[in-house]
Amino acid sequence: MARNSADRLLRQFLLKAIGPIRRLGIPIPAKISKHLQFRGVVDVSVGSGASFKMQSHGHAIENRMYWYGKRGHEPETFLPWLEASKTAEVVLDIGANTGLYSLGAAATNRTSRVLAFEPVPRVAELTRHNARLNPSSNIEVFELAVSDENGTAILHDPGGDQPASASLRGDFLDCKQTEIKVRCVRIDDFLSEVNLSRVDLIKLDVEGIEELALRGMRTTLQTHMPTLFIEVLDARPELMAELNGLLNMGYQVGDLCSDGVIPYDLSDKKGVERNLLFAKDLSRFQ
Repeated sequence: MARNSADRLLRQFLLKAIGPIRRLGIPIPAKISKHLQFRGVVDVSVGSGASFKMQSHGHAIENRMYWYGKRGHEPETFLPWLEASKTAEVVLDIGANTGLYSLGAAATNRTSRVLAFEPVPRVAELTRHNARLNPSSNIEVFELAVSDENGTAILHDPGGDQPASASLRGDFLDCKQTEIKVRCVRIDDFLSEVNLSRVDLIKLDVEGIEELALRGMRTTLQTHMPTLFIEVLDARPELMAELNGLLNMGYQVGDLCSDGVIPYDLSDKKGVERNLLFAKDLSRFQ
């Protein structure tokens, strides 16, 4: 216990000592900042005078946002997301976790309506808290899983304060998991429930059931062709069939990588563990 107290005091001292350097915009090496877990409210600028607040509990994503701002977490994906958000009036953040992408979208376009879907109850509450920190944003949090059927399903929760890998697939993780009964919705049906007649932008991060979520929103995609940010973890045939179906609808696909948004060939079986952008016109992001 004495060691833990000493470590905590040392971190607090270093945070105070390095804080002025951070405020000057001087980058702190990641190998240092990852050990300096900031706890408190983080103010993240997204440009043009806009910003959002989020609560940091010292976890990795929040901590990176504290130290590095909008480039702190997945900048190859988050920055194009902010660009897409500028003209998006209705945004769906599916698999919101604590709401980073929802917060970014709402801050970038104050007139937008942002719907955040997070099925893990304790994480959904963190998302609600972050939304409350930004009272002028139009973020609505729904404690729902998104799939190809309406009803209930079993969510496999690996535990932890902020699990990023809870999935409807029991085989998604090879670890001890808790089963939680959650409500599932098809996006096509849900949009009718909440009287939404358009969708402009969707982020899909659902830990191994992307093809199910896409099946449940086919009509929405065909009708509105929203810009899509999709986490692709593997090249399962069922998933690749759905992604190729997007190309048949007229979408272009790009790889969100450190070099920017690069046109991507879905037949490349290296398409695993990457974020892909599907848009009517990729040139906006290049």
